[in-house]
Amino acid sequence: MQKRDTVVGHNATLRLLRSALVGRHAPELGRILDVAAFLLGADFTRDLELPVGSRVDALPPFVGG
Repeated sequence: MQKRDTVVGHNATLRLLRSALVGRHAPELGRILDVAAFLLGADFTRDLELPVGSRVDALPPFVGG
């Protein structure tokens, strides 16, 4: 799998990152990110107003969890 970076400015929130990802890749990605959780470092969240760090992992919903 090829790694792709999406760059947002300093003080960006998860909401801004989500918007940038959907705009760059595909509107269909928005449906997945609407139900995804995010890892910011070691913190698990769905709060889109939190600022992002240098790395954000998006976790899509898993069956049974």
